[in-house]
Amino acid sequence: MAILPSYQQTRSILELCYFVSTIALTAIAGYGLKQISILKRDIHVRNERAAKEQAIAISARFIESAELSKQYHDALKAANLAPYRGPIGDFTVASLSLEAKKQAHLKAAPLAKYWMANLNQLEALAASFASGVADEKLGYKILGLGFCRSVEHKYDVMCLHRGSGKPESNYWKNIIALYKIWADRLKTEGLKLRRDEIESQLNDSLDQDVPPIGTRA
Repeated sequence: MAILPSYQQTRSILELCYFVSTIALTAIAGYGLKQISILKRDIHVRNERAAKEQAIAISARFIESAELSKQYHDALKAANLAPYRGPIGDFTVASLSLEAKKQAHLKAAPLAKYWMANLNQLEALAASFASGVADEKLGYKILGLGFCRSVEHKYDVMCLHRGSGKPESNYWKNIIALYKIWADRLKTEGLKLRRDEIESQLNDSLDQDVPPIGTRA
């Protein structure tokens, strides 16, 4: 006749099983969390690489936009006009001086096929960076200066076409958003460069004085 285990023996066995299962579950949970972390890191790396690849692809498309910009500049020269070189404001017509408005009217309709096509291309490019689809910081390193100068040279016709910037005429929103980010960054970099140059000049300068008679060593 088999001897049934006592209550104490059964309890000890159950406690041992519970202890072992707890260790196993902890190990499984730890392994699962590690795998999730690895998966997240892998997704992050993939997304980052895809964003950089997109930035490079967009940079190649900017060359086409630059060709349109050149055609606009050539057309301005042929019409005895010049690209806008005044102050940059809030991208509304009210930010233009009277002379700038007059010049913008001379450019707007006659040269629209050049500047309009160029701005529409820039808007598509800017949307990718402003939305985060493409790596904005890498895009800035490649295109920052060229993009900002291109926008600045067309500021007058942009403002004329946007009017007061109300929703029904709030064109080129992505261009404006990206321009503000990149223009501020260019300004900051310029100030830092000037600061470094001044500090270098100060370090190189000699601080000399003339001691009073009788106090010289």
